[in-house]
Amino acid sequence: MKAAVIRGADGKISDLLYGTVVEIFHNTGSNIWEKVDTWNFTGLDKLSSKELRPALERLTEKLAGVDLAVGTSFAGLVCQSLTRAGINLCLMDDFDPECLSELAEAAIAPQAAPVSMVPVETEPGSGLFELDLTAALSYDPESSSKKILRPFFNQTPFLELRLIFDHIPPWLGPELEKRGLQAMTTKTGTNYLTRIFHSNLKCT
Repeated sequence: MKAAVIRGADGKISDLLYGTVVEIFHNTGSNIWEKVDTWNFTGLDKLSSKELRPALERLTEKLAGVDLAVGTSFAGLVCQSLTRAGINLCLMDDFDPECLSELAEAAIAPQAAPVSMVPVETEPGSGLFELDLTAALSYDPESSSKKILRPFFNQTPFLELRLIFDHIPPWLGPELEKRGLQAMTTKTGTNYLTRIFHSNLKCT
């Protein structure tokens, strides 16, 4: 099994969009992980959405054979590119190679049903993303709506984001206003469906 660890220019663990270094670790057996490769990359955060997709495809090809990616955040297009390549994603703020075996076991353990922890594009290139935030927070109680949505807003160009809540987070309204976004909310049973879009676009 191989794992890719994303680091920034300061050497600290980072996310793929703002990272600059990928370290590849290989499990040589008996829970021993050896660093076998290191390579640099730059500029993903500077790319437009049109440029980002082919850049991520090239990066994903370079990660061929990697089973596990470790970083501080994987959102939007980054998340989709890696998961479509069959790479399991693990979020960490600090990294210790000794934790890789535990992360690998958790990643390959069978799960009753996959739960998306980030908004997912409904069709490649559509710009329409969806996330059942109620299900995500139930699956990982240690997460939060801020931890999930702020990286998405920072990193992912989108036309519309559709969210399912059991309650609307009080921080979301001011956050959307600050970012020039608008929302339309309707109640569906016990949940709320919120459609978020840019203020200069009409939501139909």
